[in-house]
Amino acid sequence: MAISGAHVGVIAFLIYFLLGFFIIRRRVINAIMLFVLIFYAFLVEGQPSVFRAVIMASVYFLGKIIFTEVNLLNTISLSALLLLLINPFSLEDVGFQLTFLATLSLILFYQPILKWLPSLPFKLSEMAALSIAAVAGTMPVIISNFNRVTFASVILNIPAAPLVGVIMGVGYAYLIIGSIVPAIGHLLAIIPKLLVRLFLWITTWLEPFSSLSYRIPSPPLIIILGFYLFLLLFLLKAKSRGLKIIRAAGFIAFFIILISYPFSPSSHPLTVTFLDVGQGDSAVIELPGEKIMVIDAGGFLRSTFDPGESIVSPFLWSKGYKKIDYLICTHLHPDHAGGIPALARNFRIKEYWYTEDYPENDWQKEIQKALSRSVPRKKILTGAKINLGPAEIEAIYPDYEAYKIFSAGNDRSAVLRIDYGQHSFLFTADITREVEKYIISRSNEKLRSTVLKVPHHGSRSSSSPEFISAISPHWAIITAGLNNVYGFPDEEVISTLDAKGVQILRIDRHGAIEIKSNGQRIFLRTAAQTTAQE
Repeated sequence: MAISGAHVGVIAFLIYFLLGFFIIRRRVINAIMLFVLIFYAFLVEGQPSVFRAVIMASVYFLGKIIFTEVNLLNTISLSALLLLLINPFSLEDVGFQLTFLATLSLILFYQPILKWLPSLPFKLSEMAALSIAAVAGTMPVIISNFNRVTFASVILNIPAAPLVGVIMGVGYAYLIIGSIVPAIGHLLAIIPKLLVRLFLWITTWLEPFSSLSYRIPSPPLIIILGFYLFLLLFLLKAKSRGLKIIRAAGFIAFFIILISYPFSPSSHPLTVTFLDVGQGDSAVIELPGEKIMVIDAGGFLRSTFDPGESIVSPFLWSKGYKKIDYLICTHLHPDHAGGIPALARNFRIKEYWYTEDYPENDWQKEIQKALSRSVPRKKILTGAKINLGPAEIEAIYPDYEAYKIFSAGNDRSAVLRIDYGQHSFLFTADITREVEKYIISRSNEKLRSTVLKVPHHGSRSSSSPEFISAISPHWAIITAGLNNVYGFPDEEVISTLDAKGVQILRIDRHGAIEIKSNGQRIFLRTAAQTTAQE
């Protein structure tokens, strides 16, 4: 079981409460608590969250021993200073930031918020004030690091926080009493089980509020600083009505900007980025007119790691995108389609393009479930085009005849070409040599391209010499995972490309690959800092 700072708080409360029955002198209790906390930190091997909680609690109890009365702001400040002296890089740790921001927010804003709230029974006002204060203090950091606006947590924290504390407390009591008197322990075990069921029931009942949580790009630093500045100004007493209006208006303005990200992505030349999603495919194409296209999103079979959530989405947010104009699934294999449901959940999709239509396919079910019903769906067929001024996207394959001839998923993969000025990019998904021959016989004149996304990760079942000759690429991008079990790319494919004088870039060696073009020249840059141009 993972030990967190919350465990430290529950254990400290239980021990402090029990010691109060046997020891009258508070300084003795505080000294014992200090010893217990330090011992507990060593017991759980000083995990970062535990270490932070122990330092904060230890500073508090040490202050109670020396001064009797303790200023909480001084306690938090000294705790942060000690942690930074031990490890200055803690300041960059999100856990460190959230811990101290949440704690400071509770200290500074709990009482002011409580005064604004109406009096409610069952301590609901107090719990609501705690929840609002914690969310207000941590929201900018959560948005910046996790690209999530979490209004839902304001509501969910009210029942969840106290209930989780009770569950943990009863659980620890069960462990202690059960080890001493097993019969009583078995009876006591019923309580946490019932409380967990209650917790699950509450989360199910509150599920409609989950829609209050959504994803956006990270805001600029100036917006985060402005939000915190006006939030802190509420702690100062404004003497005039005008100052109160300015303070409120400033806070509301920064708050709205923070939760909506009303900025447009900056204009740019055509940019194609082949992302490192492991053994899979994903390409992000930034088109003229601030249009964005995503071709596949990687994925793994029977794995909890989701490249769509962990790689493709953060990349798009880092660029300032909240929507995807064209989301394309070349075929329904997990290494291409596995990350698409995450994109459909995280972004507003304008159009979804696909090749295969298998209602029983698990990936298709996930994609259709994630896509809004209002999203137009278009089946990819030869000749389909998108014209965006100087850029044109055309579907080269498959056509109606191909759907009749080929049944394998790889053989029905979409082949797309993007033309921009004097250069073009060919995306070939996982087509095999049989499909390559088919395409050459029907669309040979449309194959010539500057950049080729090598078919099927460099498998020997693809990239025939005839196909490479028909394309005559200057650059070949191989999307293979590092040390993949398939041995991609195959040496035969490398030899074919070398023989044709094609320059090769590999995801497994170079990492993500970015290609920019102004229509006349091409500029390449990789995560491994390889640069080139022509």
